[in-house]
Amino acid sequence: MSNNLSSLFHSLIADFPKLVRAMVYFEQKEESVPLPALVELKDVLHHVVVFADAFLKEDQQKQNEQITNVKEHFRRGIIETYQQAYEQLAGFIFDLYSKYRYRAKVYEKVFFLDKKFAKIHKSIEENIQIAKDLWVKGRELKNFESESADFNNSIDNFRKAYDILKQTEPLVNELWATFNQRVFYSVAFFVVIIIVFLIFVL
Repeated sequence: MSNNLSSLFHSLIADFPKLVRAMVYFEQKEESVPLPALVELKDVLHHVVVFADAFLKEDQQKQNEQITNVKEHFRRGIIETYQQAYEQLAGFIFDLYSKYRYRAKVYEKVFFLDKKFAKIHKSIEENIQIAKDLWVKGRELKNFESESADFNNSIDNFRKAYDILKQTEPLVNELWATFNQRVFYSVAFFVVIIIVFLIFVL
């Protein structure tokens, strides 16, 4: 067996399971299709086919190029799948919390919720910052080779960032639920008062 063919097989055996794990992780966490992984997997298959053609033609240079390309597409497919899982969740939570801050937080004092919510806001904002810091670390390490410790640390950082935000999501939901409930009860109370007043006056 040629050295090039052995190298290609080594890459397939080492990296394909990692890509599958990343895809399963994304599907379980986000309940959607991991598009980065699928795109990179398509490119991997393309370069394997080109390698096969070059192998039959005994084109060593082209074989080497395809092995490099296969490894790179595997690397990108793996890491960008974990990164996208975090970024997809982050986009949802950041948007949800941002809407609360600009649409509802200014009225917390009116409904006597400012003191009740102070600790929740602190926890949310601290968690968001921690998650962002982990995301930055993950991005800094993502370009290392897929078999390196730095690459694995990059994956760990993206996963930790995701987990922190997932724990933050119920806190943001609690803000919205409690605020909306307080608004509903306040409006209902004033409506009842007005009806009772009108009954007695009329």
